[in-house]
Amino acid sequence: MLPNRDPLVLAISLAALPLTQAHAQNASTAQLPTTVISASALAQSSTQMVSASDVLEGSQLLLQRQATLGDTVKNIPGVRGSSFGAGASRPVIRGMDGARVRVLSDGVGMLDASTLSADHAVTTEPLLLERIEVLKGPATLLYGGGAIGGVINLIDKKIPTQQPENGHQVDLEWQGNTVAKESTAIAGATLGLGDFALRVEGLKRDADPYRLAGHEDGSRSKKQTGSYNDTSTGTLGLSWIGDEGYLGVAYTRQANEYGLLAHEEGHCHTHGHGATLHWHCGSHGGGHSHDHDHDHGAPYIDMVQKRWDVRGEYNNPFAGFSLAKVRLAHTDYQHEEIEGQDVATRFDNRATDARLELTHEPLFGWRGTIGGQSNRRNFKASGEEAYVPATLTKNHAVFVLEEYQWNDLRYELGLRHEWQNIDVRKGTKPNRNHSGTSASIGAVWDFADDYNLGASFSRSQRLPEAEELYAFGPHAASRTIEQGNTQLDKETSHNIELTLRKHQGALTY
Repeated sequence: MLPNRDPLVLAISLAALPLTQAHAQNASTAQLPTTVISASALAQSSTQMVSASDVLEGSQLLLQRQATLGDTVKNIPGVRGSSFGAGASRPVIRGMDGARVRVLSDGVGMLDASTLSADHAVTTEPLLLERIEVLKGPATLLYGGGAIGGVINLIDKKIPTQQPENGHQVDLEWQGNTVAKESTAIAGATLGLGDFALRVEGLKRDADPYRLAGHEDGSRSKKQTGSYNDTSTGTLGLSWIGDEGYLGVAYTRQANEYGLLAHEEGHCHTHGHGATLHWHCGSHGGGHSHDHDHDHGAPYIDMVQKRWDVRGEYNNPFAGFSLAKVRLAHTDYQHEEIEGQDVATRFDNRATDARLELTHEPLFGWRGTIGGQSNRRNFKASGEEAYVPATLTKNHAVFVLEEYQWNDLRYELGLRHEWQNIDVRKGTKPNRNHSGTSASIGAVWDFADDYNLGASFSRSQRLPEAEELYAFGPHAASRTIEQGNTQLDKETSHNIELTLRKHQGALTY
């Protein structure tokens, strides 16, 4: 088990951080800033939403940021991290993880392999994020019936949405800690170029294995095997920014090499066949190393992702609609799981996710958003321990979210239908087709000044992932035996949410 990190942080920022001045309108009342949830299709604040939501931004995010997403959000109520060492920690919401929690980059998927196993990293860099939004309950429906646990929406600065003040903005930061001799350097700049804005940012992290305390016999301290984490990330983004909207594109390359914990030093292999298949590991040192900076004798993951993002928004695009929003992402992802000098497994994932939302003007008192989403994923595992066949997954969806205000009550209705087909590219396992429909209904009652009460009911249907259908065999990095089931059907959940909020005053909840 890793010791708790207490990093010494030095941060230098040349960007103008927003300063909030307190204007005492009432000595007993604190006016809190309103945050609009980007992942809310109706651009609602966190106090207006039917279901629970949380936002990390500003100084709060600055204090919570860690090297992994799971460690960054683990202090939010109902959220923790599925830590698998210094390089991999995925969010767990209300006890659900993997494919039941969707991690988004400004509304579209991460398109990595993090849902396959706890040892696979989420391909984001928390230290480069501007805001993290956590959605639970019916609000997640628009991003897929599979988001039963919740949605984590990550807002970054890679595509500028407005011109920087004074024509430019520069960010410089360094942080480190002594327990792992970690050093992380961050640099970013946004430059206004007429109607265009250019964004350049990068990060470099070098963290050695954790040092452990000395033993009672006086022996010198050792290091935790497989606890190092080296990361480099670079982004180049360009936006056109007009009076009614923006359109931008960004390219990001991330490379990450990190060790895997819970591995004894020594050779591991499988025994048995079929249902009796299991792991057996020989030990030579109980999982501790001495002077190896990165200890490549232990298993580690070497990951590279290249990602393109296109984002745009336009006000009043045509009659009857007040906003059009488009999101498109394409990734070329691969990682290798390496033991010694041998590549045990290599994962390749080429995926595209596209999303269009149209917000319409009030119609018979109803205001809402309609849209569609399409996802294509070409996934392949290779190597001696490849436990998933090559597959092509196509997923398409349409959705609608509507709201109606009547006095102090606001009603909300949501509906999403998606269909999916998975083709097995190699092998004899059958192709599978699925479809599912998710729906929600809810209301918020502003029953008193600064208070509201929310209630909602949702029915969500999650379609199975290719790995859940076809996986079979040993997974060396996590020391597990994976076994899928080609007969799996859609997973249905029923959820009831009740919320009580007080959003102004000295005490809020």
